[in-house]
Amino acid sequence: MHKSKPVMILKAFTGQDMKEFDKFVSSPYYNKNEVLVKLFGILKKEHPDYEGAGVDREKIYHKLFNTKDFDESKLRYAFSDLGKLLEKYIISKELEKDKTKEKLLLLEFYKANDIEKYFNQTFDETNKALEVSTKDSDYYFNKYLAEEILFNYSSVKRDKSLDEVLQQVADNLDSYYLSKKLKFYCEMYTRQNFLNSNYQTKFLKEILSHIETVGYEDYPAIIVYYYVLRTLIDESEEAHYHKLLELLDKNEKFFSKEEMRDLYFLAQNYCTKKINQGDHENKYLKEYFKLTNKLIEKEMIYENGYIIPSTFKNIVTVGLRLEEFDWTENFIYTYKEKLAPKYKENAFTYNLAWLHFFKEEYKKTLRLLSNVEYMDVYYVLDSKILLLKTYFELDDADAFYSLIDSFYVYLRRNELISAYQKNICLNFVKFAKRLMRIKQGDTKAAEKLVEEINETKQVASISWLLKKAEQYVK
Repeated sequence: MHKSKPVMILKAFTGQDMKEFDKFVSSPYYNKNEVLVKLFGILKKEHPDYEGAGVDREKIYHKLFNTKDFDESKLRYAFSDLGKLLEKYIISKELEKDKTKEKLLLLEFYKANDIEKYFNQTFDETNKALEVSTKDSDYYFNKYLAEEILFNYSSVKRDKSLDEVLQQVADNLDSYYLSKKLKFYCEMYTRQNFLNSNYQTKFLKEILSHIETVGYEDYPAIIVYYYVLRTLIDESEEAHYHKLLELLDKNEKFFSKEEMRDLYFLAQNYCTKKINQGDHENKYLKEYFKLTNKLIEKEMIYENGYIIPSTFKNIVTVGLRLEEFDWTENFIYTYKEKLAPKYKENAFTYNLAWLHFFKEEYKKTLRLLSNVEYMDVYYVLDSKILLLKTYFELDDADAFYSLIDSFYVYLRRNELISAYQKNICLNFVKFAKRLMRIKQGDTKAAEKLVEEINETKQVASISWLLKKAEQYVK
């Protein structure tokens, strides 16, 4: 019973959900089967873990049917029916959250029954509600759905405004398609940079050409993602990035807080790529930091109430690279409690290790890194780079070269690492190895190394490599 549908659903329920479903299952409108009331009564006592003997199938059966016999199929039917009832409750709850869907269902009812007065009233209410909602892609989709119902009703009524309605239906469907397509293009290009994925971007040229011809300045969900996509495709054209920031400031009210956070993250991704290409005056590092402070100020750094570990790490890294040590230390300790419990100690320890590295407290860095459990491939990559840099600073050549060899093998064999990430890390390994040889006496090669790093550009921790190499240039 541990993996049955009802148990899996109930494990996800909050205490409030349990109270509300208790009323739901007891309502004769939704349920007339007393067995389901009794079964839920048994299961709710095991909430939220459902790991003990209380979910043993035979024990549940005996409590449910008060008999010593055991009929597996009878119990299975009861669980199946409870699962269906739980799904009805979930649908009902989700529908309550979306008032537009409720209005659309009402419109369908009034259309089907030709109740014109209340159809028109509900249509006006739907439009008013949409106009004060966010203007994201769902806005255009809901406008399209409402106007399609109006068009179908107008067709039956042979309304004179039919032509105008048809144009609105088509226009809103186009707007929805364009906004969603651009959003998925952005996701594809972003994933290709960080994961080993290869996507087909059908109609990309045609869509970009169409948007450039028409303009769409008054369509936030289209024009914003158009410029996000431009930053991903045309990295060298910095004007696209600045136009994107202008549009984000101008159109913030039209997007949810969650979507604005994701849009700012995409802007930060552009900064990251520029940093990795060589950001000698820290121009884009400062841009990234500015965006970070904006996200913190607007409380947009949270996902489901928490800061995810990768976001936490990125904020710390930028603060340290700008030598904002007090600010960064304050952030680490202040926002530690905003990390999800299962990640908190690990992410806190990892980022504290980086803080001590930048403060040149290298032995503390090693001690902290020894307590870090690597949660994903990017934690592994960053941690190995940090270890190499620490061994370099401690003059521990044996540990350094041993890690160089194992890191190289890891990069070559791991298929989850994107081509871009693999390339910048391999370049770091190559240059770090040469840097250690220079430190050990081959100082004549320092000038050549600086030149090659600058020419390569796509190198992890490029600023650190250049800083160290330049120290040996005579």
